[in-house]
Amino acid sequence: METISGSNNWKLVFRRENGGITLLQAVTCDRKAALPRELFGLPVLALAHHALAPRRATPEGEQVQITCGPAIGDWDNAKLEELHLPDTLTRAEEYTFYNCTKLNTLHLSDSLHQWGSGALMNCRELNTFHLTCCGQEG
Repeated sequence: METISGSNNWKLVFRRENGGITLLQAVTCDRKAALPRELFGLPVLALAHHALAPRRATPEGEQVQITCGPAIGDWDNAKLEELHLPDTLTRAEEYTFYNCTKLNTLHLSDSLHQWGSGALMNCRELNTFHLTCCGQEG
């Protein structure tokens, strides 16, 4: 697995498609994290089904580890409390955040216009959305 530097600790499984990146799985050991806007020069466009669901088996795909220093704690999204989604993201598929039970704050932009069913299922602590308007209306 290739390791690159970034602003948070992530283990990512992804696929390159349609001129961008679909994250098949994204796991962090950080309680507050931001997904990258791009990987290998391509924009992060989509989160696949169950992409951030804790304790999920690793899907097939390219892998990369992003590090910003020593990883402290378990690699388990069950402890993720705050997440910043990139403004390049347009799609979150079915059950993307399934069982992220500690997630309480989600930062997103109006570019994310397609949500799959159950995308936020069992995110019972989620109480704050920060929405950034990037389009012409913003």
